[in-house]
Amino acid sequence: MLVPDETNTIVAKKVRGAAKRKATVQPYLIVVGPDLSNIERNYIVTDDNITYIHMYTLIIL
Repeated sequence: MLVPDETNTIVAKKVRGAAKRKATVQPYLIVVGPDLSNIERNYIVTDDNITYIHMYTLIIL
């Protein structure tokens, strides 16, 4: 599955902001969908890597 351009833009913006502050970006989750009850896709971002997470592997507690 390809990562949508909007997701890449969000990641690049976070990386640029951290670079300006001379900080690192911690791993974070991107959840795509109209609301939290209707999640369409999930990504985990670490450094410059964007990994798609299959819906069944994500457990929200």
